[in-house]
Amino acid sequence: MFFEKAKPIWLKDLSCEMNIQAGFKTEIFAEKGKKYSINIADSCLYRLFVNGEFVCYGPARAGHGYARVDEIDITEKITEGKNTIAIEAAGYNCLSFYLIKRTSFVTAEVFCNGKAVASTGYDFAGVRLSQKVQKINRFSFQRPFGDVWELDINSDMYFWTTRDVPTMETEVIQEEIKYLSRRAKMPEFNISPCNSYLEKGTLEVAPELDDYIKTRANFWDDVYKDFSTFPQKDIVNSPIKDYCLRKPVKEKDLSGKGQIVISEGEYIILDMSRNYTGFVKTLFTANKDSRVLIGMDEVLTGGMPDPMRKFQTGQIIGYNVTASDKDYDLESFECYGFRYAMIMVVKGEITFKDFSLREYIYPLHNTPEIHTDDVELKKIYDATIETYRQNVVDIYMDCPTRERAGWLCDSYYTAQMEWFLTGKGDVEHDFIENFMLFSPRDDIPEGMMPKCYPADHGKHNTYIPQWAMWLAFEVDQYLQREKTADKAEYKDFFYKLIRFFEAYENADGLVEKLPSWNFIEWSKANQWTQDVSYPTNMMYSHLLKITGRIYNDKVLVKKGEALAEKVIEKSFDGELFVDNAVYNEEGVLVNTGNRSETCQYYAYAFDVIKGLDDPRFSYLRNAVLNIFGSKREKTGHLPDVEYANAMMGIYIRMELLFKWGKYEKLLDEIKEFFGKMADLTGTLWEHNKVAQSLNHGFASYVGYLIYECLKRL
Repeated sequence: MFFEKAKPIWLKDLSCEMNIQAGFKTEIFAEKGKKYSINIADSCLYRLFVNGEFVCYGPARAGHGYARVDEIDITEKITEGKNTIAIEAAGYNCLSFYLIKRTSFVTAEVFCNGKAVASTGYDFAGVRLSQKVQKINRFSFQRPFGDVWELDINSDMYFWTTRDVPTMETEVIQEEIKYLSRRAKMPEFNISPCNSYLEKGTLEVAPELDDYIKTRANFWDDVYKDFSTFPQKDIVNSPIKDYCLRKPVKEKDLSGKGQIVISEGEYIILDMSRNYTGFVKTLFTANKDSRVLIGMDEVLTGGMPDPMRKFQTGQIIGYNVTASDKDYDLESFECYGFRYAMIMVVKGEITFKDFSLREYIYPLHNTPEIHTDDVELKKIYDATIETYRQNVVDIYMDCPTRERAGWLCDSYYTAQMEWFLTGKGDVEHDFIENFMLFSPRDDIPEGMMPKCYPADHGKHNTYIPQWAMWLAFEVDQYLQREKTADKAEYKDFFYKLIRFFEAYENADGLVEKLPSWNFIEWSKANQWTQDVSYPTNMMYSHLLKITGRIYNDKVLVKKGEALAEKVIEKSFDGELFVDNAVYNEEGVLVNTGNRSETCQYYAYAFDVIKGLDDPRFSYLRNAVLNIFGSKREKTGHLPDVEYANAMMGIYIRMELLFKWGKYEKLLDEIKEFFGKMADLTGTLWEHNKVAQSLNHGFASYVGYLIYECLKRL
């Protein structure tokens, strides 16, 4: 039992409003020598303070109708006598890929030696934290809202966690919430300082936003109103617009760190030395009433961080602060991922004193060391560790910046890194459990899974048929790794998923015309998914075979083998596999001739081809081993075959090379493909170029490959 009597509460009449920041406070009187702890469940996000000191941030995410409970030992934070416990919580109430849309609530209970001494619904007062501006732009299409604050350090509300401030009536939320345990470890929150200042300059103000910025930030124009935004006319405080209206003009280089005055119309650029993820900490004195903006990105574009570089993302913090000779010691509520930051003062003047970041990363101990003199390989390996830690704090995420979403397929690879680094699957358990508890919604049909979860997609490409199969492949591996897991718990999932695909089988047994967003990889291969996608059918064949193996269903195994042979018959052109076939005007299914590098990898990865020795595929075997890969664009070989991108082709290729024992070749290709990433950001990327996320969770899998290859050589 997680709670003795605590009830879910929120500020009265505000539980269904968007972007409400709330505080909940209680006092306890502590005795020396006793143990104190607190259990917290939360609808969105919270951070916990004891006597004004930061303790932790959470929770671990769960799906609709559920909430995971953080169980936190606070004994070391408690002093003898009176103690103030404060929980700051966001109630976003909007559709996103990061968090589900639900009625806002916090359930919390403080324990002394295991006995409840303070409970929400009885002992916690509510505080409306209106210093966080409510009506602001979305952080991104995929994430709710960022940090826009109006602060007065001379007000008691600035110190609300420790001082007496006006309270607000709370109400008990009348919803059934099923509480779940959190297996994922609590993250670490180390403070990492800025590495150095890079430059200082002035800001030129443009009369209006250029069309390019408007295109990248089109959520400003309320085009996603069905995806939960405030009308543009109601947004009067927009750091995103203010930032993008200003163009920096460099005046001088900076070096080192230290105190620096930034006047109105000036900026400085900071370098953290590599990508970090966490909560932005700034320390400054406001010499005048000031408006301060902090824009962040993983790289410099045109010499400056471009927080709008990732489509529909605004990594910008806005602070309006009242003048005071006291220091503003600020920390963002939302987490950000970046290497570079630009501090702009668009009004007033500040004396800037310090910049750092409270990391939000998964804890690791006894990280396996690699033994090599290859400096580049070591740098890539270190980058995989950072990539993993920043993308795994409660579930497997795609990236810690734009989305923070629990995507399928990505998770298949990240899971292997978790088991390698920890020897356990704590995060994987919670990740899979969230999907197994999912009930059909958002137009997702019976048997199918959302593309990422926990999330609320509305009607925006809610599922990817291929991604649900990747979940099946991951569960298969999980059952092999986790010896205590009960395969019976997953049987319904496997068979319902197969029934979904059976509805789309044609006379040859091939699935065709699959609905929603079909995904093979980030290349032209993704344009070749209809009417019959052969890579998809390769996956379907594998799904049938592994389900048959897990549940001793010989009929499914036989069906899967027959489908694999049918794919060869229909798709293989004597050299390579064709990606797709379409119906012509006569209603006859005709191969398109489209061929991708990734399609060839699918054929091997999903056992359509049994190993490397089948003489029918000698040309293909040579192409895979000696022509394809990260160097092919330089050699120009087989230019009519679409090049593979990082996701998914290169990762499947790496799996295959490892499986076939091509360890030296694999390490050589890893250095060729990932070396520039480790150099530039210290993390590994979503694509094979500077585009979108430059810190993507599935890429951490490379660390496992490096270690295992070196061990075998």
